[in-house]
Amino acid sequence: MDQVVQVISAKYPCRKALIQKLYQLFGDGDPFPPAVYLYGHTSTGKSSILQAFLPLLDSCSTTPTSWAILSAIECYTNKILFETILNRLTGHIPCAANGYASLASVDSMKDFVTQLARLPPSRSYIVVLENAERVRDMDHNVLPMLLRLPEVTGLNVCVLLVSDLPFEKYFVRTGLAPVVKLFVAEYSKKDILVILMNDFEAVRE
Repeated sequence: MDQVVQVISAKYPCRKALIQKLYQLFGDGDPFPPAVYLYGHTSTGKSSILQAFLPLLDSCSTTPTSWAILSAIECYTNKILFETILNRLTGHIPCAANGYASLASVDSMKDFVTQLARLPPSRSYIVVLENAERVRDMDHNVLPMLLRLPEVTGLNVCVLLVSDLPFEKYFVRTGLAPVVKLFVAEYSKKDILVILMNDFEAVRE
């Protein structure tokens, strides 16, 4: 734990508490929470820290982890969202050799769950969905099902929703599965000074 946290904290000063929490959720070998909601204002390091943290998971866990980062803005239909998740979790890249086809044609939530459940259960999976507030514009059953993926697939899988807005601002439906919520505060003046000094030392070296 210490090595992973220290490596990322050195690159992203003043975010050690968040990095430690991410490690507690995903890096200690326990089953993942079904869903995590990471939110805070823009330019607070949410996406950058995730991009640094996820590739290091295999070095601190006994179970290999596949992960995918995608945007709900780019994946604006159910089909694009589901197929992109499957492509990235499996490393499948649509290209000329495969006719630019996705791993599987997924036209419904049922198809998506069926395809996802076929992934190796020996691995763990994390789906990072940025601009998560856009999910409210999709079919009404998308969010409830995403929050229940471990239950319906039998996999150790977590959906990590990333947004600038609090969860309650737009996900007001009752009956949703519990979500772990992580708030990322804005940098204080003291934090900014620490970051600037860190950058200054790096440049001077």
